[in-house]
Amino acid sequence: MDIKSLEALLASRLPTQLATDLVAQFVQIRQDVASQTLGRSSPGKFVETVVQALQHLERGSFDRQPNVDNYLKNLESRATALPDGLRICAARVARAMYTLRNKRNILHKGEVDPNDFDLRFLLSGAQWITAELVREFSGTTMQQAGMLVPTCISSRTCFRASCS
Repeated sequence: MDIKSLEALLASRLPTQLATDLVAQFVQIRQDVASQTLGRSSPGKFVETVVQALQHLERGSFDRQPNVDNYLKNLESRATALPDGLRICAARVARAMYTLRNKRNILHKGEVDPNDFDLRFLLSGAQWITAELVREFSGTTMQQAGMLVPTCISSRTCFRASCS
Protein backbone atom coordinates (compact mmCIF):
# COMPACT_ATOMS: atom_id res chain seq x y z
CA MET A 1 0.00 0.00 0.00
CA ASP A 2 1.43 3.38 -0.90
CA ILE A 3 1.31 6.43 1.34
CA LYS A 4 -1.72 8.03 -0.32
CA SER A 5 -3.70 4.78 -0.08
CA LEU A 6 -2.77 4.44 3.59
CA GLU A 7 -3.88 8.03 4.22
CA ALA A 8 -7.17 7.36 2.40
CA LEU A 9 -7.83 4.20 4.41
CA LEU A 10 -7.19 5.97 7.71
CA ALA A 11 -9.30 8.94 6.56
CA SER A 12 -12.25 6.57 6.14
CA ARG A 13 -12.72 6.76 9.94
CA LEU A 14 -10.56 9.72 10.98
CA PRO A 15 -10.54 13.38 9.97
CA THR A 16 -8.34 13.77 6.89
CA GLN A 17 -5.83 15.99 8.72
CA LEU A 18 -5.31 13.37 11.45
CA ALA A 19 -4.86 10.62 8.87
CA THR A 20 -2.37 12.72 6.90
CA ASP A 21 -0.45 13.72 10.03
CA LEU A 22 -0.30 10.15 11.32
CA VAL A 23 1.12 8.83 8.04
CA ALA A 24 3.56 11.75 7.65
CA GLN A 25 4.90 11.22 11.17
CA PHE A 26 5.15 7.46 10.63
CA VAL A 27 7.14 8.10 7.44
CA GLN A 28 9.39 10.56 9.31
CA ILE A 29 10.19 7.93 11.95
CA ARG A 30 10.88 5.45 9.15
CA GLN A 31 13.22 7.96 7.49
CA ASP A 32 14.96 8.63 10.81
CA VAL A 33 15.73 4.91 11.13
CA ALA A 34 16.98 4.75 7.55
CA SER A 35 19.27 7.75 8.06
CA GLN A 36 20.05 6.92 11.71
CA THR A 37 18.99 10.43 12.66
CA LEU A 38 18.71 10.44 16.43
CA GLY A 39 17.08 13.03 18.66
CA ARG A 40 14.09 14.24 16.65
CA SER A 41 10.74 14.81 18.30
CA SER A 42 8.61 13.14 15.60
CA PRO A 43 7.82 10.08 17.78
CA GLY A 44 6.12 12.44 20.24
CA LYS A 45 4.13 14.02 17.43
CA PHE A 46 3.15 10.54 16.21
CA VAL A 47 1.92 9.57 19.68
CA GLU A 48 0.06 12.85 20.10
CA THR A 49 -1.72 12.21 16.80
CA VAL A 50 -2.52 8.64 17.91
CA VAL A 51 -4.14 10.11 21.04
CA GLN A 52 -6.16 12.52 18.91
CA ALA A 53 -7.22 9.62 16.67
CA LEU A 54 -8.30 7.54 19.67
CA GLN A 55 -10.18 10.52 21.10
CA HIS A 56 -11.96 10.99 17.77
CA LEU A 57 -12.88 7.31 17.59
CA GLU A 58 -14.04 7.33 21.21
CA ARG A 59 -16.09 10.53 21.29
CA GLY A 60 -16.25 12.01 17.77
CA SER A 61 -13.95 14.92 18.58
CA PHE A 62 -10.38 15.44 19.72
CA ASP A 63 -8.35 17.90 21.76
CA ARG A 64 -6.06 20.20 19.78
CA GLN A 65 -3.43 19.82 22.52
CA PRO A 66 -4.22 16.59 24.37
CA ASN A 67 -2.72 15.62 27.71
CA VAL A 68 -1.06 12.61 26.12
CA ASP A 69 0.23 10.69 29.13
CA ASN A 70 -2.93 11.22 31.18
CA TYR A 71 -5.18 10.11 28.33
CA LEU A 72 -3.15 6.98 27.58
CA LYS A 73 -2.76 6.06 31.25
CA ASN A 74 -6.50 6.24 31.93
CA LEU A 75 -7.90 4.91 28.66
CA GLU A 76 -7.84 1.20 29.45
CA SER A 77 -9.71 1.58 32.76
CA ARG A 78 -12.46 3.72 31.26
CA ALA A 79 -15.65 2.29 29.80
CA THR A 80 -15.53 2.98 26.07
CA ALA A 81 -16.62 1.42 22.80
CA LEU A 82 -13.03 1.27 21.53
CA PRO A 83 -11.91 -2.29 20.79
CA ASP A 84 -9.29 -3.74 23.17
CA GLY A 85 -6.63 -3.69 20.44
CA LEU A 86 -6.80 0.10 20.47
CA ARG A 87 -7.99 0.78 24.02
CA ILE A 88 -5.42 -1.40 25.78
CA CYS A 89 -2.69 -2.56 23.39
CA ALA A 90 -2.24 0.53 21.22
CA ALA A 91 -2.49 2.78 24.28
CA ARG A 92 0.25 0.83 26.07
CA VAL A 93 2.53 0.80 23.01
CA ALA A 94 1.96 4.53 22.49
CA ARG A 95 2.69 5.24 26.16
CA ALA A 96 5.96 3.28 25.96
CA MET A 97 6.90 5.28 22.86
CA TYR A 98 6.05 8.53 24.62
CA THR A 99 8.13 7.53 27.64
CA LEU A 100 11.20 6.97 25.45
CA ARG A 101 10.62 10.29 23.76
CA ASN A 102 10.54 12.03 27.16
CA LYS A 103 13.33 10.18 28.93
CA ARG A 104 15.99 9.64 26.25
CA ASN A 105 17.12 13.13 25.26
CA ILE A 106 14.80 12.91 22.29
CA LEU A 107 12.91 16.04 23.25
CA HIS A 108 13.88 16.77 26.84
CA LYS A 109 17.20 16.33 28.59
CA GLY A 110 17.42 12.83 29.98
CA GLU A 111 19.92 10.46 31.49
CA VAL A 112 20.47 8.34 28.38
CA ASP A 113 21.23 9.61 24.91
CA PRO A 114 18.93 8.41 22.13
CA ASN A 115 20.28 5.41 20.30
CA ASP A 116 19.60 3.09 17.39
CA PHE A 117 17.75 0.59 19.61
CA ASP A 118 15.34 3.28 20.79
CA LEU A 119 14.78 4.46 17.24
CA ARG A 120 14.04 0.95 16.00
CA PHE A 121 11.64 0.36 18.90
CA LEU A 122 9.84 3.60 18.05
CA LEU A 123 9.54 2.52 14.42
CA SER A 124 8.24 -0.91 15.39
CA GLY A 125 5.72 0.66 17.76
CA ALA A 126 4.56 3.09 15.09
CA GLN A 127 4.25 0.24 12.58
CA TRP A 128 2.25 -1.86 15.03
CA ILE A 129 -0.14 0.98 15.94
CA THR A 130 -0.62 1.91 12.28
CA ALA A 131 -1.27 -1.74 11.36
CA GLU A 132 -3.77 -2.05 14.23
CA LEU A 133 -5.65 0.99 12.93
CA VAL A 134 -5.59 -0.47 9.41
CA ARG A 135 -6.84 -3.81 10.75
CA GLU A 136 -9.65 -2.16 12.66
CA PHE A 137 -10.71 0.11 9.79
CA SER A 138 -10.44 -2.44 7.00
CA GLY A 139 -11.74 -5.51 8.80
CA THR A 140 -8.68 -7.56 7.81
CA THR A 141 -6.52 -9.76 9.99
CA MET A 142 -3.47 -8.29 11.69
CA GLN A 143 -1.28 -10.32 9.33
CA GLN A 144 -3.01 -8.78 6.31
CA ALA A 145 -2.95 -5.29 7.85
CA GLY A 146 0.75 -5.63 8.58
CA MET A 147 1.37 -6.37 4.92
CA LEU A 148 -0.42 -3.15 3.97
CA VAL A 149 1.68 -0.89 6.21
CA PRO A 150 4.99 0.15 4.65
CA THR A 151 7.57 -1.61 6.79
CA CYS A 152 10.76 -0.99 4.87
CA ILE A 153 13.05 1.66 6.26
CA SER A 154 14.23 2.82 2.86
CA SER A 155 13.75 1.96 -0.77
CA ARG A 156 17.25 0.44 -0.76
CA THR A 157 16.19 -2.22 1.75
CA CYS A 158 12.69 -2.80 0.44
CA PHE A 159 11.87 -6.09 -1.17
CA ARG A 160 8.15 -5.46 -1.50
CA ALA A 161 6.65 -3.61 -4.43
CA SER A 162 4.10 -2.01 -2.07
CA CYS A 163 6.64 0.16 -0.26
CA SER A 164 7.07 3.78 -1.11
